[in-house]
Amino acid sequence: MAIPRIPPAWPVITLTYQDDGTVLLDDGHQVSHIIPRSDLSTQTLIANATVHACQNLGLDLCRVQGIFADTAYDMVVDADAGTLDAIPEPEAPRRNRRYVIVGAIIALSLGVTGAGAYWWAENSRVPKAPVATAPPTPDATQLPVFAPPGWDTYATWTTPAPTDQRPSPVLVDSVLVMTSGDQIRGIDPATGFTLWEKTTSFPIRFLHVTTIDHEPRVAATDGTTTLGLIDPDGKNFTAHDVPKGRGRVVLADSGIYVEFPGQRAYIFTLNTWELRMIPAGASIVTARGSDIVAVNLVTQNVWFLRSDKAELPEPVKLPTPSGVGSLTGILGISHDYVLSAWTDPTDSTTTVLSVHHVDDSLAFVGTHRVPNDAVNLTEFSSDGVLVTTGRVLMELSTVRTVVSPSGPLALAGGFGWSSNERASNRVRISLDGETVPMEPNAPVPLLIFPDGAAFVRGSSEGSQSAYYALVPREETQS
Repeated sequence: MAIPRIPPAWPVITLTYQDDGTVLLDDGHQVSHIIPRSDLSTQTLIANATVHACQNLGLDLCRVQGIFADTAYDMVVDADAGTLDAIPEPEAPRRNRRYVIVGAIIALSLGVTGAGAYWWAENSRVPKAPVATAPPTPDATQLPVFAPPGWDTYATWTTPAPTDQRPSPVLVDSVLVMTSGDQIRGIDPATGFTLWEKTTSFPIRFLHVTTIDHEPRVAATDGTTTLGLIDPDGKNFTAHDVPKGRGRVVLADSGIYVEFPGQRAYIFTLNTWELRMIPAGASIVTARGSDIVAVNLVTQNVWFLRSDKAELPEPVKLPTPSGVGSLTGILGISHDYVLSAWTDPTDSTTTVLSVHHVDDSLAFVGTHRVPNDAVNLTEFSSDGVLVTTGRVLMELSTVRTVVSPSGPLALAGGFGWSSNERASNRVRISLDGETVPMEPNAPVPLLIFPDGAAFVRGSSEGSQSAYYALVPREETQS
């Protein structure tokens, strides 16, 4: 068998297969499900579910004691090699049954639920692992590097991560959505159990949670030719051809559009693409519902383009805040607020960040001054009213702002995180200005789950990268 990679030891787990098809760990957590099929034997279905459970737990190689009715199965699962070995009882002759999974385990190792053909061979090899008469509770799965501050290195579950770090997983309606190549699957973030899986007709390069016609959808695209949309529950998957040309698909929080040369764009609305003509001298900021928002930085005119008519609507002029110079950029729109950047006429080293409501008058909310090198006009991340740009963390509704002392920030769990893992002065920073040191190689949480777990990507030298669901660190009582 292959040398195990994640985790780096031979964990031993106990699985119970219940009458309703659920597969439980000995602590009661559901980790898989037996899907009934008339063309497969009970043994084959159990093998399918066992491998799937190990995949959901992030175990490439492990020992399993399976309990079904009054029968106990001792097995070794090696998903990489595509084998599931049944270990004989100690008093039995030196032989065992070996199931080689022709299709299912290989597919499952890629995160695809499938049924495979198994063949049974007598007198095959006995696994080299020692036989455990009473399998112990599995050791905790450990992140092989330092954890982000606030979380422990203990993971409730792990799963192998694809080699390509893009696109990053997303969370929608308490469902974790991940991709690998042309595969997309929904996962229960509490257990790692796969809830649904789909295969697309295109390689997925971009993944985003967006709102289409007032409903949350998961959007996936190759960036140029095809757009896929799926509901959080895995139902209603649709694929749509992207308008032809040299267009660029943009997945925004509140809509999807394709930007083309020649001041034109198409927005996806009512299950189709609609043309939008962009005013001369204007640039697209984002999509909002059926609107494309565009701005002319010189005139400060903002257009909400909601029709395919050649006649353009009247623009709304972005009000100039008091004490600023010229408009240098619109960083982004989130949660009905627009964040803009302006020069400071009294200090050439300072940028003025201004917040306006997204309404008919673009009502002014407030401003905050930050160093020029703290802002990145091309980077904007948002989580509701909380946003980051460069080293800046801001709450749009109150314009509360804090600047990190070290490197650009990533946004997760209400904090800004120094995203440069090689830096020696990394911090986690909150809106009140509190900073907590971060270890140089500690990963930044990609997501924070509803139960408080931090979802990170980590690997040790020479090992395969994996995703870990880390538990929050318990506060020490003084």
